[in-house]
Amino acid sequence: MFITIFIILINFFWINLSANEFNLEKTSISLNYPWGMTWLDTEHLLITQKSGEIFLVNTKSYEQTSVTHNIPFVQHGQGGLLDII
Repeated sequence: MFITIFIILINFFWINLSANEFNLEKTSISLNYPWGMTWLDTEHLLITQKSGEIFLVNTKSYEQTSVTHNIPFVQHGQGGLLDII
């Protein structure tokens, strides 16, 4: 019984994964140690860097704008701004 359920689940996930197509595209966006990101809408993305910088990136035009802030952060080991939600 367990084997049957396991095989059904594997087939279900395999069918769903094989249906997606991914394309890689080189852009002009330049980041050093990107750390976290979140989508604002379908075209805009906020990206943090380990150094504490925050960038607003337009994924259609590839414009990268620096966001000024006074959020405290630590750049040591696993430190940084981490996720930005």
